[in-house]
Amino acid sequence: MDFYHLPIMLNECIDGLNIRPDGDYLDCTLGGGGHSAEILRRLNGTGHLYGIDRDNDALAAATERLGAAGNFTAVKGNFHDVKALLAERGVEKIDGMISFYSPQTECSDFPAAPSAASPTTRTRRWTCAWIRISR
Repeated sequence: MDFYHLPIMLNECIDGLNIRPDGDYLDCTLGGGGHSAEILRRLNGTGHLYGIDRDNDALAAATERLGAAGNFTAVKGNFHDVKALLAERGVEKIDGMISFYSPQTECSDFPAAPSAASPTTRTRRWTCAWIRISR
């Protein structure tokens, strides 16, 4: 199956993470891996990226696209279970995470306004949320 993915608001969202090359990051809504590819590029092979998705086709496409990097782990699951999914892999802390929400998802109750703790970038149909975490 062909899996097409066009990352939206790529630079705006990834720049918001202020990625450290040796950091550990999480893409909660992996999809085709467009945003994850840019995160991996900025990690320069020294940090690690985890990507969560429930869809087997998305996981396969992202693994094919990103797996050769060696510092990417695809995780099947729901981002609501992020703490447990990362703990199963021995991850206790991350440096940042990114997640996308659309009106068609079960996340339609996502806050309408950004806060200082979790800024958002919005378009008419999508919300990109990112969180920088200091260790």
